[in-house]
Amino acid sequence: MIVESNINGLQAQPTDKEINRIVKRIKLGESSGSLFPASTRLSIEADDQNFVFSLKLTRSEGLPVHMVSNEEAEQAMAVREVNLLDRYSLSLNALADHLGFTAPRTTALVLHLGLREDSESFREFAVGKSRFGRYSQRALTKLRGALEEHDMDLVWTSYREKVRARRSTMPQEKLDSA
Repeated sequence: MIVESNINGLQAQPTDKEINRIVKRIKLGESSGSLFPASTRLSIEADDQNFVFSLKLTRSEGLPVHMVSNEEAEQAMAVREVNLLDRYSLSLNALADHLGFTAPRTTALVLHLGLREDSESFREFAVGKSRFGRYSQRALTKLRGALEEHDMDLVWTSYREKVRARRSTMPQEKLDSA
């Protein structure tokens, strides 16, 4: 009953009256599928020493799944931790290697496409005071696709002009320290 309630988005514990009603229905021979329709998609097995359940996550069928924060994890029925560095596994240099470009040319194309604003393509990780930008496979796919649609020489020229313009407006003391 608790699992069924959680699947349906209810956070309350079942009352004694609700439990007794379900027990009566079970004694009358009613199937668990009709008593707990949302839970029938879960596979639950138990023996004397173990309680095991399996949950298959799919995009198109089954129970609704959503992301939870660490604070919400206590209330979740099941939590799957994901290592985001597995998803965002590519550095700028790795992208450049895959494309056969230098890091600055890759940066020009990344900025031209706005990949750093796309949360599915780019994520910044903080380790202490340091920050590291990482890219997903989706970013690599987008970059490869863009090479067919965009003239890389024009992208590079535009990027260089923006960099020069930014440097020319920078105060002299910042240029000396750079």
